[in-house]
Formats: sequence, C-alpha cells, structure tokens
Amino acid sequence: MPCRRAACAALWLPLVRVPMGGGCRQAGVLAGRWQLQPVARRCHVSSAQTPHPRFELHRLVTLVSGRGTGVSAPYVPRLLPADEWPKRASVAIVFRHCNETDNCQSRDEAKAASTSDGSRPGRGGQGGGDTDIEVLFIQRKVNEADPWSGNVAFPGGRRDASDKDDCATAEREVLEEVGIDLRNGDFEFAGRLCDRDVTARGRRQKGLALSAFVFVQRAGLGRPEMRLDEREIESARWVSVSELEAAGAIDRRGVARDYVHLVVPAVKRLTPRLRSAVGLDTVYFPAFVDATADPPFVLWGLTLRALSDALELGGGSRLDWPPVSLNSKGANVVLWAIFGVVELASHTPATSMRPLPITPHHQVSATTLFAAMPSLLALATVAPFW
Repeated sequence: MPCRRAACAALWLPLVRVPMGGGCRQAGVLAGRWQLQPVARRCHVSSAQTPHPRFELHRLVTLVSGRGTGVSAPYVPRLLPADEWPKRASVAIVFRHCNETDNCQSRDEAKAASTSDGSRPGRGGQGGGDTDIEVLFIQRKVNEADPWSGNVAFPGGRRDASDKDDCATAEREVLEEVGIDLRNGDFEFAGRLCDRDVTARGRRQKGLALSAFVFVQRAGLGRPEMRLDEREIESARWVSVSELEAAGAIDRRGVARDYVHLVVPAVKRLTPRLRSAVGLDTVYFPAFVDATADPPFVLWGLTLRALSDALELGGGSRLDWPPVSLNSKGANVVLWAIFGVVELASHTPATSMRPLPITPHHQVSATTLFAAMPSLLALATVAPFW
C-alpha cells in the first residue's frame, strides 16, 4: 500500500552541508549551497517523479576538465602523494560516441528492447546524440606471474623512468597494449580521477597507487583500429555504457573469493568450520559478467570501482555497491553500514566546504550502523575468545 505522506516526508534528510575536499562525489554539486536530498524507499512514486540517475559524458568532461561554465567550483581529484606511494601505475578510461557506421544500438531501439527484457534504454552522451557511449576494456593474458592474470581492465600499466608524469604512462601503455595513439589529435584529454590503492589476489600492494585518466574520442569518428600486444593482451572490446547500466546487468555476487580476512580481520581467529557455520567463509564482489565471450568477460574489482567513479561524476549511478557481500545477512548489514560511513568520512576532509549528495545507501548505512552499535561492541568483546 502507498506510504503515508507523513512517512514519506520523514525520509527526507535535513539540510546537509558537509566539508568536502578532493573526493570523487562532486558531480553536479555547487559549492556553498544548502540542498535537500531525498532517500529512496518503497514508496509508490511514479518514475517521472524519481528518474533513474543517467550518465552523461558531457557532464563528466565538463567537471573533470574544469572548462565548463555550469560548475561554480573546480573539481579536484584526491591524489596519493608520491612520497608515500612511490610505485605508480596509470590507466586510461577511453570513451567514444557510437555512430551509424558502428552498428550501435540507438536510443529508440534500446527503448523498444527494454519493453521485453526489462533493461534500461541506451542513451546518448555529449550533445544528447541518438546513440550510446562506449568505453574501452582489455582482457589480460593468463600468466601465473601476473597478479592480474586474465583480468578485465582498462589499458595501462606501471610507470617507467622515461615517463614524465602519470598521464604520460597511461598514454604510452595504451599505445603499446592496443595500438591507439591518444596524442594523434583524434582524442581529447578530459581530466584525472581520484587515485586508488591497489589490491591483487587478496593482498594490498603496499606503496602502489593507481591513477586513472579520462580520454574522449572526437565525435563523428569510427572505432579506431587496434593492434594488440599479444604477449600481454588476450582481447580488447568496446562496451556500451547503457549495457553496463541496464537493470540486472551487475551481478552483486558475480565473483567469489576467500578474502574474508580482508573484510573482517577477526575471522582469522575462527576455525574453518565455524567460519562456514556463521557465513564468513566466502566474500562476493559485484561484477558485470558476459559468459558468452571466450574467454568469459568479467568486469569487477578495481576496474569496476574506477569506472563507477567516472559514471558517478557524469551523473550516473555507481555499479560497485555494495562493495562486498557475505553469506551472513547479519554480517552484511554491519559491513554495508561500515562501508557507507567510511565512504562518507573519506569525502569530508577539512580542506574545503562542499555539500555532499547523500545517496540511499549512505542513509541506510549510517542508520544501520548506529542501530547495530551494541552488537558491534559485544562482538569486539567476545572475538578475542573465539
């Protein structure tokens, strides 16, 4: 039954003004403003009133480039200092506009298809074009010596001594891995996203930072010819953004690993049998899985998080929430609450004042964490005796 008006009104957050510096949650936010943010719940509200967030390439480019007139304060990515992260790696997130020669699905065709399969329609990007936006991915060769063996990733790699900066690393690696020259005039450098720590095979790579740079192919050009480095790259493909954003495209338990100790360190104290009994034996990560590809195309982990940064800055939704799931529903509630609060805290350094767009998972996370505080204290008390 429909929610009562008073109940729905209570779901609105109060006026929020959060100090915010170089975080990645800055798309479409005007500094120095007070704003109300609704929290989505199962109220019967028409889709026209609550439109699904949509990625717009021009919005991403305007924000990260700092050249737009509609942004009152520049976007400042959060960078990891080289003295603390001396090992550097860079990737290029390369977007392009589909056009008629690419046999891309138009927005009208996608809309018609959505009536039968439930997926959301494709969308144009800059200038509201008739076709979708694509993004470039590679799949690495299977190599036991490679910590990211067989993974789907953005083209990129480690910084060489000859690279003048992190962006030069990304440009060089793209040329070496897929044969695309980002400096030939066909591509425009848009800007840089937030740096991230790197994890491989369940272990944090100490001192290694990943930098992501956004490039956009100039409109009207076809897909560039690619020449793959067969020593490192198994395949490369352009993937439609609307395909990634479609309802049900992301499997929230798409990748399973035994990395629970990274999420819940106290689990090391439990016996394997007890871990299984309480649902703490396996951790699941969200992923976009195309099992029809050979080899299967599985987009997850750091690459999915970096893509989500870009989509969110372009006004779209993150694809990587919740970041992990466990077999224990109770543990999931606590974990998601902690992740949400940590995410909020990570975007509130005291370097500047910016309003933070609060999303539903933030509200649920904060509420759940406070509600679960007694249980967390009890768990911390008894954990040393397990």
